[in-house]
Amino acid sequence: MLWSRDLIDVQKFSNRGVNLYIRLPSSELDKGNSEIIVITTVISGMVMILIISALFLLRRMGQQRANYRTL
Repeated sequence: MLWSRDLIDVQKFSNRGVNLYIRLPSSELDKGNSEIIVITTVISGMVMILIISALFLLRRMGQQRANYRTL
């Protein structure tokens, strides 16, 4: 079965169920949602790493100040 433009249903399939597999070019597939999910995940991960790093540095600086004061 080949076609060159729009696919038109010209055959009624029986109740047994017949599978019709259609191959589409990747340009026609909806990939907008997956890109948004990937971008959101990457940005969230980077923000979490920055927050954890900042908290670690603040804690370490506080400990160094406390050690300096006791000397």
